[in-house]
Amino acid sequence: MLIGWNSMYQQLRDAIDRIEDLPIEEQNKLCLLLMAQIEEYEAPTESKGRAVLGKAAKAIATGTLATADFAIKMFLRTRANERTIQPTRRGAYPAGTQRLLYARQDGHCIICGKRKMMKNLQVDHIVPVVRGGRDAFENYQLLCAPCNQRKGIQTNKEFYDRYKGLVSRNMLKAIPEAPGYEISQKELKAETQRTRPQASVQQFRQTKYISASTKIHGGSLATGAASGVGWFFAWPIAFPNAGDFIGYIALFGGALVFVSVFGGLIWRAKHTGLYDQ
Repeated sequence: MLIGWNSMYQQLRDAIDRIEDLPIEEQNKLCLLLMAQIEEYEAPTESKGRAVLGKAAKAIATGTLATADFAIKMFLRTRANERTIQPTRRGAYPAGTQRLLYARQDGHCIICGKRKMMKNLQVDHIVPVVRGGRDAFENYQLLCAPCNQRKGIQTNKEFYDRYKGLVSRNMLKAIPEAPGYEISQKELKAETQRTRPQASVQQFRQTKYISASTKIHGGSLATGAASGVGWFFAWPIAFPNAGDFIGYIALFGGALVFVSVFGGLIWRAKHTGLYDQ
C-alpha cells in the first residue's frame, strides 16, 4: 500500500513539473484528469479493505454465537436427568412377594397381557411412591420391563387415560388384572407417539426435574468464572516483569470477562428460546 502511494505521488510531481508551462485551460484539464485517476486508484482499495473487514467481523460474530449455542446445549445435555426430587430408594421386597404376584396375575403383564417367566416380570407400584403411593403389597403389580419403563411415574389411572384405546379397564380394579388379549410393544409405541401424558404427569415432571433456566444459569456462571480466572492468571504469566500495573489489568479484565461471558450466554439462551424450554 505504501509503495503504491509513493509511486502515485512521484507520478503526480512529474506531471506538475510538465504542466507548469502550459496554458491555464490545459492545466485545469490535466488536473481534473489526475484527480479522476487518484479516485479510481483509491476506490477499489478502500472497497476491498471494507469487504475484508466485513467478512472478518461476520466470521468472528458467527463463531462466537455458534460457540455460545454449543455451550448452552451442553449445559442442558449434561444435566438432562438432574432432579429436584431424588428417586425413591427402596430395599428388597419381602420374601415371596414376586411369587405371590405372579400367581395372582397368572404370569401375565398387567399392561400388555403377555405371559412371561417370573424372572422377566418386575414389581411395580400401582401408585408410584414418589407420587404418594404406599410401599406395600396392595400397591404392587407385575409388569414386563418395557411396560414398566413406559409407565414410569404414571399411576395406573393416568396410564389408562392415555392408552385407553389399547389397554384394558382391568388395570383400574383394586386388584389389577391383565387383559384377556395381548398388546404388542409396537402398538404401545405408536400410541405413545400419538398421544401426550396427562396434565398432572406433565406438571409433576416440571417440579421433578431442574428447569432449563436453572441449568443455564449454573453453566453460565461456571463458564464465566473459569474464563475470568483464566484471564486473571494469564496476564502475570505472560508479563512477569511488568509490575503492579499488570495486576490491575488482570483483575479488572478478569471481572469484565466474567460479566461478558455470563451475561452473553444468558442473553443468547433467551434469544434462542432455550432459556424457557
